[in-house]
Amino acid sequence: MKQNRQKKKKNVLCGCDYLLYQAYATGAVGWISMTANILPKLSADFHNAMIIEKDYQKGLEIYKKLYPVVNMTERYPAPTQAVKHILTEVIGFDEGICRRPRREISAEDKAMVVEWSQIKELAKTNKM
Repeated sequence: MKQNRQKKKKNVLCGCDYLLYQAYATGAVGWISMTANILPKLSADFHNAMIIEKDYQKGLEIYKKLYPVVNMTERYPAPTQAVKHILTEVIGFDEGICRRPRREISAEDKAMVVEWSQIKELAKTNKM
């Protein structure tokens, strides 16, 4: 007896922030992201440019703006703590303390994360 098999479409999501553009340009339809918590408007603008508008040049320009943050979230050894610090100190959300086993990052690392991610400048362009 022959079974009727339907081809099921499978979607790919990007799970690596700094490979965001490359993933979308090669077929990813979404993004599991720490960066979107920090820069929701720019992240949504990127997604819309790539998926809705199919404007890869516009998407690339937005990705270039996002890159300092996506690079930091992937390469800094304590990205959760870095994101919490940015959300609290730069964006203005009360994110509370880091729970165990994570520990709050040092004042020196906090300053480095803010500088490395260029978040103060990017946050100005992220208004909804």
